[in-house]
This record gives sequence, structure tokens and C-alpha cells, in this order.
Amino acid sequence: MRVKNWNGKLIDWASNQIGKKLNYGEIDCVMICRKGIEVIYGKDIFADVGTWHNKTLALKAYSKAKPLSNYLLNNGWSPVEKNYLQNGDIVILETEPLQTATLVINNEILVIDPEKGVQRQDLRMVKHDYFCFKLR
Repeated sequence: MRVKNWNGKLIDWASNQIGKKLNYGEIDCVMICRKGIEVIYGKDIFADVGTWHNKTLALKAYSKAKPLSNYLLNNGWSPVEKNYLQNGDIVILETEPLQTATLVINNEILVIDPEKGVQRQDLRMVKHDYFCFKLR
């Protein structure tokens, strides 16, 4: 069940992430997606993935959920067509060496730029293949 006024809370939360630098366990692709979903549902529905505080531990945790798309499918998420995306849907980018998780917020996604930190990116400008999921 989504929390009251989840959409406004998600937009506010996302705005507060802009410019934050990569910091494994706090600001990385999975944690951004996970924390955004927590804003929507009021709880950490990905707690089984565990936590980390450095790149080595992050990669170990990611490997438990690899590939991310299968993890989502096995945990109550359903594929959604790209033209039906809504706020709070998860987008999995086909990046190398690992997939990248992100969240839809007003037809944009949050990505981490090595220089600028967390940034918004228009979904129409995404250069990678991607898959989309909605919690059912």
C-alpha cells in the first residue's frame, strides 16, 4: 500500500538527491532506487538484499540479485511497457558490467554522473536498452 501523498513526497525526495556524489550504501543506483521505493511504500521492501558501505560489499549484494530484472520478477514486480511508465516504476538499464537500477519521476530517471553526482535524465534521452517494472 502506498503512503498518503506518495507522489509529492517522491518528487521532493528526488529533488533533494540532485548533486549528491556516489557513496556506496547511501548514493548508488540500487540505493537510490530502494530509497525512492521506500518513500512510496513507507518501508524498505528490498531489505533482503542487505546493506553495504563500500564497492566490494555493494557488488557482493548486487550479485545476489543478479540480474536485477529477474530479482524484480521474482519479488512481486511485473513488466510494464515503456509507454505506460508512471512515477515510482523501476527502470533497469542494460549497462556494463552490471545493470543499473533507477526510478521514474515525472518522465525522468535519476542517474549518477561521476562529476556532477545524481542528476535527472529524460527517459527519451536514455541511450541504453532498458526494462520497466511496476509493483503489482
